[in-house]
Amino acid sequence: MAAPFRTALWLVIASLCGGCPRLGICVTVPDKRASSLTIHVADGDDCKDAAVVTRLVVRRVSDGTVFWTIGSVDGANLTVVRYGEVPAGFEQGPPAMPLAPGDQVNVFVNGRGTSGGLDVTLAQ
Repeated sequence: MAAPFRTALWLVIASLCGGCPRLGICVTVPDKRASSLTIHVADGDDCKDAAVVTRLVVRRVSDGTVFWTIGSVDGANLTVVRYGEVPAGFEQGPPAMPLAPGDQVNVFVNGRGTSGGLDVTLAQ
């Protein structure tokens, strides 16, 4: 397929999908302190709706060490998760490992057919 044709095809598909749902869960971390890591998850085009979450994983960026993971077979609406606190309807893997200032972690969230993530450097 010639490059100009592929570009034109991509533009047509993109213009047809202007009203399509956003693909991904919004993940923000307003409180980056190691002692009180707080994770906000949202869905929707404006990232203001509760997200149906099936799994959340916090792992070290450098080597992939998993610090904490929670999951729910059916998924549940979540907006805020505090590190180490298991929301209703979820089960955790091993208990949350201690976090330290300076740790670089990846927060990864799965939902039904969607996901989102964010790398964070933890503060004091």
